[in-house]
Amino acid sequence: MKTQVYLQSQNSTYTLNSSNENSDLIFYFHEPITRPFGNDMKMSLSSFVFPVSFYLVDSNNNQLVVNSTTYTLTNGNYSAKNLATHIKSLLGSSYTITYDSITNKYTFSHTTTDFTINSTSTCLTLLGFSSASHTSSSLTLVSDTVVNLSGQYNVLYVDISNILTNNISSLTGRRTSIVESIPVTVPYGSVMYYENKASSSHSIQEDIISYIHVRILAEDMLTPVDFQGQDWNMTIEFGFESSGSDLRNFNDLLNSVK
Repeated sequence: MKTQVYLQSQNSTYTLNSSNENSDLIFYFHEPITRPFGNDMKMSLSSFVFPVSFYLVDSNNNQLVVNSTTYTLTNGNYSAKNLATHIKSLLGSSYTITYDSITNKYTFSHTTTDFTINSTSTCLTLLGFSSASHTSSSLTLVSDTVVNLSGQYNVLYVDISNILTNNISSLTGRRTSIVESIPVTVPYGSVMYYENKASSSHSIQEDIISYIHVRILAEDMLTPVDFQGQDWNMTIEFGFESSGSDLRNFNDLLNSVK
């Protein structure tokens, strides 16, 4: 026996982040899903259709802090050279930013004084800097790693926050409510179609499910995706298999009181 739940982001009961982000939603049911007596319950993500509408630069990584002054990058998609041009427009004419396509690094220069790119910047990965403060030497600062414009959303994690699975997350080393990781294999502006062809499922312990709390997370397993106001569709399947465990437990209880 199976029950499929069809979720459309535009029909959520509650939106816990902005309606523009559309990635932290709660769906309540008028008819709860109930585990039949003597059955195990399993859950799987059957399908997920979503637009690849998220930007390279968004509210999660658009802050550049130089000499303790915060500059906000304009959200959007950039090439390495376009990003350098944009940042220079923010910092002003005293700065020069060049991109080396051979080393895949940026070089920042100032005309008169040394400067510091502070660790509080959220765009360090984009610019090829490790997560520390970086101070120029002789007016020049070169990326200490490599520029990374692959973005935060090469893999999306589907998290059903109110249902714990037997899956393990490397983030915590513990069981997680993440039910699926989905590689994003189509370019920006396309639609991604995911189908659970392996029919993988997860055993869950809940007896009654009256709502589903869905979070769509970026690669760090923490950051909600920003779908830029676009909607998505998802099918979650609940399956039931006879186990006899409830009956055995009931008989054990009867025998214990005889």
